[in-house]
Amino acid sequence: MEVENSTLEQGKALAAIEVEGLTLRHGERVLMSQISFSVEPGEIFAIIGGSGCGKSTLLSYLNGLRTPSPGEGHLQFFGEDADELFSASDGRRPRTCGVLFQGGALWTSMTLLENVSLPLQRHTFFSSEEITDLAAFKLALVGLQGFEDHYPHEISGGMAKRAGIARALSLDPKILFLDEPSAGLDPVTSRHLDELILSIRQSQGTVVVLVTHELSSIFTVADRVAFLDKETQSLLQIGTPMGLAQSSPHSAVREFFAAGAISRPQAKEHA
Repeated sequence: MEVENSTLEQGKALAAIEVEGLTLRHGERVLMSQISFSVEPGEIFAIIGGSGCGKSTLLSYLNGLRTPSPGEGHLQFFGEDADELFSASDGRRPRTCGVLFQGGALWTSMTLLENVSLPLQRHTFFSSEEITDLAAFKLALVGLQGFEDHYPHEISGGMAKRAGIARALSLDPKILFLDEPSAGLDPVTSRHLDELILSIRQSQGTVVVLVTHELSSIFTVADRVAFLDKETQSLLQIGTPMGLAQSSPHSAVREFFAAGAISRPQAKEHA
């Protein structure tokens, strides 16, 4: 596995996420072996690859929905072992990791305000008035001011994604995980969501890790990308989107980027 433009060795102890020797399993089936990489503070890091390569499975290991079997990998978050973090009962886990699931995963029987309030009710000691104010603030942060009393079925798919992000941000997590945030959205709505992701990083300093197959989003928001290859069952390459698209030595990586229409004027290179 190749790493471009990396400063990981210089600041390893400060890495937001450190993954070492992780094996990805779907039941008894091994999808990937010996996955190792780091995500740096303040970074937007995209996990990409072909269908069925294990992108969403990797994300589920990162957000704690799955745990590695003994001897099949180790994860740390800001220097803290994942096992300790995810088993903690003091609220550290939800304050470290916020998750947007595919489709938003909102509670359909709750208003948007109630959806965003739920983590605050479970993991803080704020008063009802304070929780309402904070939830309303998070909805305003994602452009949903005035929609507090709407139910999920009353809003568009793009708005549901925004509401899901507001809920994921309710406890000010250090890391935001996004699973296919642009899936099913039209190009304009997808672009607005990309802008929201960038604004969250800029205003909150939040680390963002996203799974996506949308090339326009990859070039718009990602500082670096990790390419998972189904054929070799490996993390084939890590680098900037432009670096991988233009000069990857791997045919699988080049074909992935060549398969979609890349708008070069909007593509960005990261230092």
